[in-house]
Amino acid sequence: MGKYSPAVNGVAASCPFGVGQRLQAARLALPKLLAEKRSSLRDLGTRDNLRLVEIALDAPLTMTVEIDPATARIVRSIGKAKEIELATAYGDFRTVDGLLIAFHEENSAMGMKTAEIELRSAAAEPPLSKRR
Repeated sequence: MGKYSPAVNGVAASCPFGVGQRLQAARLALPKLLAEKRSSLRDLGTRDNLRLVEIALDAPLTMTVEIDPATARIVRSIGKAKEIELATAYGDFRTVDGLLIAFHEENSAMGMKTAEIELRSAAAEPPLSKRR
């Protein structure tokens, strides 16, 4: 995943807003990042029966994922920079047209809850079953 260049109204975003955007962009691409950066992933061991893996992004950004070893699902991600920490907990996983989607998210910034998101439905456009 290349460099992130967030902008607001065409002007490069500054910290910490720009950092937050970069961490959110990385969060949305976690499976891809894990595959692309496989050789440089840092195993942080286990905590609460979850495997912790750190992904180095553009310095000084990192993304730590907490993975349930029984299901191999990412159940939480924590994006960090010097001045910011954004976390998302994922739940209510459902398979939709061959894609595993978390229908529930709880987001926090600097330890304070910022959002709780519940999806009612999801669909792949076009459906994966029709792509070939």
